[in-house]
Amino acid sequence: MPEELDKEEKRRLEDNAIRELLSLLPEDVSKEYALLWKDYVSKKSKESLLIHEIDKFEMALQAKVYEYLGYDKEHIKQFYEYAKPYINDPLIKHLFEKILIKNG
Repeated sequence: MPEELDKEEKRRLEDNAIRELLSLLPEDVSKEYALLWKDYVSKKSKESLLIHEIDKFEMALQAKVYEYLGYDKEHIKQFYEYAKPYINDPLIKHLFEKILIKNG
């Protein structure tokens, strides 16, 4: 669950992981991906904001899989509630609401 990991610790772990992955790439490719990562983390471009929304939507989709596997619906509901305020794109919001309706 998102609240189980401190935001600073999450950022530190993500930054370490991306540095390790980028170190395996050729330098020019690594630099390009490092810039993309910086853009993603900053949440300033419309593209990075959309990717963050897609990430929350994917979390809701994963919760749906857990639901089908028989996990407790009350626990699953927390995933949906966490994701909902972050989803603003009309298409993603429409798809998210379809998940919630089927969650009924």
